[in-house]
Amino acid sequence: MRTVRQLIPTGLLTAGLVLLAGACQPAAPNHEAALRPAVDAIREAWNAGNMDGLDAHFSADVMRRAPGAAVPSQGLDGLKAVITQFRTAYPDFRIVFDDVWYTENNAFARWTVTGTNTGPGETPPTGKAITISGLTRLQYENGMAVMEDVYFDTMGWLQQLGYTVSPPTM
Repeated sequence: MRTVRQLIPTGLLTAGLVLLAGACQPAAPNHEAALRPAVDAIREAWNAGNMDGLDAHFSADVMRRAPGAAVPSQGLDGLKAVITQFRTAYPDFRIVFDDVWYTENNAFARWTVTGTNTGPGETPPTGKAITISGLTRLQYENGMAVMEDVYFDTMGWLQQLGYTVSPPTM
């Protein structure tokens, strides 16, 4: 009886073993499957005002840090309040996640926001439309989002609303 080595040339046998060995490697963890529901929930909250999904995917103690905020928002109620305030000031608020990347305990989203400042907010409405791009990092512990770090050009946003900067007087 002939052996496998006698039937298959050495080069093909080696290549086949390499392919077989590669097929036996454990699959990389699918971080997206575990973390995407929180990303989808926050997108739904910002775009539609539907906060229901946040409860299932965000810790009650979640913290949100963003430029221009004097202090981070604390807790799930604080996060919901921030979303509600923006959606009130920008009734046509829309966020599009241009790219989302997932790692073991983080989701990173590159996004674009559009809206028109026609509603009441911290300042009187300007009636002007804005387009802002930025990044968000959601950090997770035990499957729940515990931190949202937001990065965007605050000055560019304010300039789109018609605000100007004056140099300090000397």
